[in-house]
Amino acid sequence: MKVLHFTLVSMVVAGCSLPAFASANNADTGPVLFGLAQITAAQQFGTGGPEGLVFGGHRIRLGVYGNAVPGVNYFFQYKWDGLYNSATPGFPAGSSEGVSTALLNFRIVPQAQIQVGKFIVPVGLERYQFGERGNNLWFIQRSMNNDLFPNRDIGVMLHGDDLGVPGFSYALGIFNNASTTPANAYSAAHINAIEGLAPVSGGGQGGFLNGSGNYLFAGMLSYRFSPLFSIELSGDRANALGTVKHLGRFFIPEAASETTWNVGIRGGLSGVDYLAEYTRNQNFAGVAGDDVSDAYVALKANLRKLGVLPYDISPTFRFDHYEINSNPNWQYVQGWIGVSGQTLDNLTAGFNYDLNPNDPYAARIQVNYILPMGNAGVFRYNVSHPQNILAQSGAGFVPFGAAIYNTLEAQLQVGF
Repeated sequence: MKVLHFTLVSMVVAGCSLPAFASANNADTGPVLFGLAQITAAQQFGTGGPEGLVFGGHRIRLGVYGNAVPGVNYFFQYKWDGLYNSATPGFPAGSSEGVSTALLNFRIVPQAQIQVGKFIVPVGLERYQFGERGNNLWFIQRSMNNDLFPNRDIGVMLHGDDLGVPGFSYALGIFNNASTTPANAYSAAHINAIEGLAPVSGGGQGGFLNGSGNYLFAGMLSYRFSPLFSIELSGDRANALGTVKHLGRFFIPEAASETTWNVGIRGGLSGVDYLAEYTRNQNFAGVAGDDVSDAYVALKANLRKLGVLPYDISPTFRFDHYEINSNPNWQYVQGWIGVSGQTLDNLTAGFNYDLNPNDPYAARIQVNYILPMGNAGVFRYNVSHPQNILAQSGAGFVPFGAAIYNTLEAQLQVGF
């Protein structure tokens, strides 16, 4: 299936990430309404099957934020996402609709704030520090490491800034361990969609007042040395079910816990910016021994700031390496595959054009081409199983973040 992606975004508050918002001042301000919409068009090449132009809605958001009383901030966002996914095998039909974020932040002092509600778990530089809205991403699609994080969950988090050291911040949280986003390793959707199995990771709190005790703990430390260099270290641990299953073709030894840790760096000088992360997930989706990692590096150069053009045009490049490097504890009884030494490399190249330099996320055009650079093992396997969400057009297993490949995407972002 050829796919050309075109995205229209009515954005939220320009350039405001959630951690920065939660640290807002104590003034008693009224509600501020914001909106985000992304309409996409994508053209995929070389699949050997039907190939045509596909339009859709990437992110459509509407929300409100403000200070309820001095020291108490609120943020609410409703989403209609993934409107182009209705025909993608294994993905939920139609859009992913619902409350994306709903939180209250109690600002005791800048160094000690308490955040409660549903929000992004503090793990991953791009995933967490680039905010809830997705309006300030360098690329249309996030990197493949996004598969390895728990994403959004419901819980409570202690966080703060400048603990005696300017530029230092931290976040520590406990969550229900029932990821509200299916496309990640903590929802077990990778396994569930293949055979309709019960979740192996998490377990959550059952939706009632009595909890199961299966929680997810997460934390992040970050330090900004200078505009040229900042670093974050983050990680999480989630309880898994810790049993063994023989279901259909699968023998699944389940782990007692699942963990992810991440290190990320970013910085820039004179219009040239970089971003890089290494992520490692152990006991992926709660399967004992499944060890998955991802590493990427991204570059962006603003040609106006470099004095090359009078317009805010920024070429962008990202190389992303995804690897399954575990022992083959998850065995297919029918002998489909083993799971050691599997790799997938993608190169994304394109540009961003911000129509208003003073409000760069209010109107933006993004164009990307995603080019597979190499693969090995299971990522080459020609999967015919119709319910396998990791099989795209017979190309083999891919993580959710690599479902779009050999694809030209275009995206227009506007907002209020």
